[in-house]
Amino acid sequence: MAELILKEFILGELTPPLATDDCSPSVAVTGEATEVEGCKDVTITWTATDECNQTTTAAQKVHFTDSTPPAVVGGHPGDLTVACGNFPAEQTLTFWDYCAGDIDVFSKDSLPAGAVCDGQKYTRTWEGPSDDCQNKADSVTQTVSFP
Repeated sequence: MAELILKEFILGELTPPLATDDCSPSVAVTGEATEVEGCKDVTITWTATDECNQTTTAAQKVHFTDSTPPAVVGGHPGDLTVACGNFPAEQTLTFWDYCAGDIDVFSKDSLPAGAVCDGQKYTRTWEGPSDDCQNKADSVTQTVSFP
């Protein structure tokens, strides 16, 4: 019967555990993980099979630690200069995060209603979202200028 010995799991470098058998020189090891949603633990069930088709299994619980905040997809928007009275429409920025996936954020505009011109500048802000692990992205700002 194969003996399954678990080694330490290193995120990004999943190394199957060492399996040994007194009767077989080679033991095949396969692993099946539960699906990871957000920043959660995952259990990997390792199965060792020797040359006589005898199997043994062991479960390994892996805790994912995410300390990286969401990042803007495609980079930060540049500042705008627009013609007098041509107030730009609200924009959505997409942030991406390993644990949360895509996060859409709508802009919060400090632009007044009505016509604006004569060198006025206003700031459009996208509040940085937090992921499931409470990592908060920096806010993104854009200056909108009216000549």
